[in-house]
Amino acid sequence: MSAKHPSLFDSFLFTLRQCVSNLACAPFFCFAIFFYSFYYCWPYMEQLPDHLNIVAVDEDMTPLSRRLIQELKASPSVHVEFQAADQKEAERIMRQGGVSAILIIPPNFERDTVRDIPTALVLVSNGAFIVKARVSMNGAAGPLQEVVTGAIAGHLLEHG
Repeated sequence: MSAKHPSLFDSFLFTLRQCVSNLACAPFFCFAIFFYSFYYCWPYMEQLPDHLNIVAVDEDMTPLSRRLIQELKASPSVHVEFQAADQKEAERIMRQGGVSAILIIPPNFERDTVRDIPTALVLVSNGAFIVKARVSMNGAAGPLQEVVTGAIAGHLLEHG
């Protein structure tokens, strides 16, 4: 009473056979495979988490903050592309697509660090590309912590 329906795999094989054996369809089918294999990912290239370019905003303007930026510039995993005067300029640079994240060194960062008052660096990521934003935040955490710890330790040792 019930007609037998072909499985999904059988339907796929039937369609593939038809595409390859039909002389009108076969060249287009071969071209489509070539075309999609190279150009399908092209619109998503901006989302590749291959590097983390940041713009640094130094609101502290102290030797520690300058040392921190200098060590970040030397870090292989984080690239400080620009150094902005304020957050508005950093946001403008991010909107133009030059960077993936903004690092803000808050005012009194050195003072609070020396006095052992809890302080934090602010890292703002571009949420337009979700994959890149997540990788930016996760990828920056390790190098930032390493560089900050080294810069603070060196600064504290120099100043007793």
